[in-house]
Amino acid sequence: MYNLDSEKGRKIKMICLKMKLRIIMVSSGQYLEPIGSLAGVSGIEPAGTVYEGNGFGDEMLVFKGFDNGTLDRFLRELKASGAGKVSLKAILTPDNVVWSSLELYEELKKEHEALNS
Repeated sequence: MYNLDSEKGRKIKMICLKMKLRIIMVSSGQYLEPIGSLAGVSGIEPAGTVYEGNGFGDEMLVFKGFDNGTLDRFLRELKASGAGKVSLKAILTPDNVVWSSLELYEELKKEHEALNS
């Protein structure tokens, strides 16, 4: 979870607890770490570099190990909770597992803008 230290984030945490999903809150200082490292993927080592820039303020969710049914249920629960949308969402893949949070953010932002233009 990124930038969800809010009421919406609290509602998302409640959904995750209900579904027995592990939550990781990513801080801006971790934005240079590989996403796979943050998610505990075996073989993906931390970069060990602290990000000191401004980063991004958009909310973002990254899902690891979700099958279609779990993802669908999570999204239904999110909608039913009244938390509102989180526009930037990604599933951890073999391609993006080595990306930093900043790289994933830039890619998701481009995709989101392309879909909404």
